[in-house]
Amino acid sequence: MDRQQCAIDSINGRSNEIDGWFYPLDMMLIVILDILQKAFNVLGDLCEVGVYDGESLVLFGMLARDSETLLAMDAYPEDYLESARRAVTQFCPWHLSVKVIEGDTALYTAATLRDLFPSKA
Repeated sequence: MDRQQCAIDSINGRSNEIDGWFYPLDMMLIVILDILQKAFNVLGDLCEVGVYDGESLVLFGMLARDSETLLAMDAYPEDYLESARRAVTQFCPWHLSVKVIEGDTALYTAATLRDLFPSKA
């Protein structure tokens, strides 16, 4: 199954297998934005702040190009980190590598973010 079909399946209800609050309309809007970015050759890493169990992280993983890094930022209370990793592994069969950044993002400064996301230029 290709990535586009995975994203379609996710929008059509497969994402309900992951706990979260990510609705089909929101998913479709993200897919439309992704289509536009690819049409205009807009490249760059993807970052989600507030991952919970990984429902939207999975969709971002389905849409990411091989050259793009997927970053997951969260404080990860309880076992949410492991749940998010399992979801990406299960729903992204190409086994996308995810860079996990743990911490309270409310405390991050501009300098912290520059250190976490160094320029690729």
